[in-house]
Amino acid sequence: MIQCTIIRRDMIDHNYRPGSRGYKYDVLLGDKIICTSIDPQYAACRALVKLGYKGGVEFYRSGKPEPDTFIRDLEKGAKLCTIENSTNEPYLGRYEKFDRSRVESPESKP
Repeated sequence: MIQCTIIRRDMIDHNYRPGSRGYKYDVLLGDKIICTSIDPQYAACRALVKLGYKGGVEFYRSGKPEPDTFIRDLEKGAKLCTIENSTNEPYLGRYEKFDRSRVESPESKP
């Protein structure tokens, strides 16, 4: 089982301030940051799959001896994300890669 540590961004960067969507978290594999995200477990699954890992992963919070969460299958976890909006409680949904081409650039506005 792969072991990763999740650290809230403001714990290591004291100048960091959370954005409108909340805190960002760094996920470490050993001492290397593999991703930074507001949805760290599932973002880490995508990063680990991209790095060629298979199997399961345990997520630890800094200073805690037991894992907070574990995901048994990285490839399945990579297809998920936490979805939050103003009308519903957070829930698990299918991950869709952000399509930057759908966002207007400032130069294209009249």
